[in-house]
Amino acid sequence: MNTVLAWALFDLANTFFAVAILSFYFPLWIVEGHGAKELSFSVALGISMACVAVVMPFCGAVSDATGERMRFLRWTTYGCVTATLLLGMTSHLLTALVLFGIANFCYQLGTIFYDALLWRVAPPGRLGQISGVGAAFGYAGSMIGLLVLWPFVRWGG
Repeated sequence: MNTVLAWALFDLANTFFAVAILSFYFPLWIVEGHGAKELSFSVALGISMACVAVVMPFCGAVSDATGERMRFLRWTTYGCVTATLLLGMTSHLLTALVLFGIANFCYQLGTIFYDALLWRVAPPGRLGQISGVGAAFGYAGSMIGLLVLWPFVRWGG
């Protein structure tokens, strides 16, 4: 597969996750599905983001020193996918919030490795163009996320 296409497809999937889990459907599930306060989602989000803020500089430095961005991206992706998969298998609010925190932590941490790969993917002088392709795929991911998941929310609860 073309490396630019693979890089852009990752952006599509990342944005799909951001729409489905971070910004729209998961918070809706917490509040409407469980009758929880928005604060419970905000606390889980805040804790996971604080953890990212603490470890991100170290992870970025290790990534820069070793050049192992793909390996780190792979592991953060595995963590995010696994936590998200398990999230879909629980109806327990606290468990769901913990899994959400883990998924968000891995998602946010993975962005530093993903973003750093742009310089490997894009030929010199085409960084802006390739970055724009990734952004376009990201917008497509948000639309796909809304359209694909809407029937589940509307009719499935």
